[in-house]
Amino acid sequence: ELQLHMEETLENSCFISVHRNQINPLLHPRSTLTFAFGDGKYVKFTRQMASDDIVLRTKILKEINEDFHQGDKLNLALDTELLGELVRCFQEEDEPIRELASRAIIKVAGSEKGRLILIEEEIVPHIRQLMDDRVIQIRANAYKSLINIAEFTFGVDSIIQFNVIPILVDKLVQEKNEDILILILMLLKILNEGEQAPMVVQ
Repeated sequence: ELQLHMEETLENSCFISVHRNQINPLLHPRSTLTFAFGDGKYVKFTRQMASDDIVLRTKILKEINEDFHQGDKLNLALDTELLGELVRCFQEEDEPIRELASRAIIKVAGSEKGRLILIEEEIVPHIRQLMDDRVIQIRANAYKSLINIAEFTFGVDSIIQFNVIPILVDKLVQEKNEDILILILMLLKILNEGEQAPMVVQ
């Protein structure tokens, strides 16, 4: 059974509260280690994530999720190619790897810099594909990531342009998990308030 971080197992009501009160992560005072090595750690992680060693990659993904709680480390990682490796993990057969990678994307989408990169590099469609994952928590991670991306108008419009609304409507019929249904409704409400929503919905 997947071992999920406490923050990612919050009830939806708590997640909504956290989301509403969310601000872009402030840079923590840089440790001497971070100052000395910069993003070298994440360059190394990127290289190691390209290997076939599932044990090593799982260990790295766990550390990445811990690091991404700190804004300075998240921003350093986003200056490397690590995000591409996280997205590549979405196609993995190994469920813990998919879950850990999709969980990390929630953190990426929760920062201004991360949201812009996810949109500019057209990663939203890859996140959208996780809505079909057989693992409930991975599907939930996908919706939480999209909710974070939709924190600002540019994000809302971009999600709409990637044709997510019709898929969400279908998921309201297909999805059986009540917690995820709440996330779908949350996301639909946010998108419906987007500037382009009336045009797309009609």
